[in-house]
Amino acid sequence: MASFTSFITKSLLTKIPTESLAEVLAPMKKQITEANLWANEKGRFKPTELAHFLHNNVSEQVANVLYAIHSIAKEEFSSDIDASLRSLGEEETLLTDIYIKATRLALRSLKVCNYIISKRFISERHSYTHYKPTVAKKLQPLTQTQIDDLKDKVLRPYFKDSNKGDYADIFDHTFDNYAFYCISHGSVMLRENSVEEELTVHTFRPELVDIVRLNLATGEISVFIQKTTAKRLKDYYVDEFRKIVAPNVNYVVNKKYLPNSIWKDSALNIGALVGQISNVAVVQFIVLDEGCQMSCTRDVSRKLRKFRESNAQFFSITFEFIFSANPKKKFNVRITDKGISDIPSGCNEALVERFFAQNGFTKKDISSDEFTLENGSSSAAA
Repeated sequence: MASFTSFITKSLLTKIPTESLAEVLAPMKKQITEANLWANEKGRFKPTELAHFLHNNVSEQVANVLYAIHSIAKEEFSSDIDASLRSLGEEETLLTDIYIKATRLALRSLKVCNYIISKRFISERHSYTHYKPTVAKKLQPLTQTQIDDLKDKVLRPYFKDSNKGDYADIFDHTFDNYAFYCISHGSVMLRENSVEEELTVHTFRPELVDIVRLNLATGEISVFIQKTTAKRLKDYYVDEFRKIVAPNVNYVVNKKYLPNSIWKDSALNIGALVGQISNVAVVQFIVLDEGCQMSCTRDVSRKLRKFRESNAQFFSITFEFIFSANPKKKFNVRITDKGISDIPSGCNEALVERFFAQNGFTKKDISSDEFTLENGSSSAAA
């Protein structure tokens, strides 16, 4: 099962202090001792041999704890771990090694660890499909009761009927004008061969995590689906969330981006955003010209001028943004004619959307004032 436990490495086992590692491995002490791999008289484990042993023999309980430690033992989550431990009645841990703190939390509550992991997940780059309300509507975040009902009465039966198991969980995060809902659920069953002393077959159901994002100020619902572009599931999420937050309002796909605005001579002008945005350039695009679809990633400026002159149809454009507040960092932002946006973690989404509105890359029925976004990704990572 090495492919399922690749996170169990010599590095991870070395970074977890011996006393903490012994506590994690306690449920398997008998098996590890019989394999002559328990900590020696000097109180040390052999991380290389132990990692190999665990790849093939780790119990689900120990694997879950090690995975949680692997996922949250990062300095950017230190304050989240401290706050979680305090809420669980643990003593102050501000000066404690991050791996000790992560181990303590993983042993106390895997659910809290999963909550922190989901916070990291929403800060990563995702391609969102956006849906807009047909009537202007401000939204409120879901209450815990609404989340529990959505999880237990709606999503679990849906995934079970879709042959994806009856597991579902929701981790919610609210930042500024955004409410994020990370939906963890199963996929269809998969089979994978594992070659150890002999060939064995493992059947398992991978975990998938989708995101539904509510823009509380504009009423827009954005959806990211992991490892699938199934329109049915996106529409399902939107409809179920709509029933809760805006039951009398219809939602439609918000094809708000206009890549063909790159035709304009002033398309990349900074304009009123001087002092906030240092530079915007096109670094990639997909275009339809004379019946042929082409993707361009090299010599972009010259080819862009050529296709602009021929009035080609742009399907997708990736812009490189440099912000005045952080001139050494570059952010690639992609928009498509299908209304999909791909904005990386840490990017100032508010300024990006203002630039698009100012330069005609956003439809006029959504003004810059109406669609003022605060960057949930950046806030999440803060």
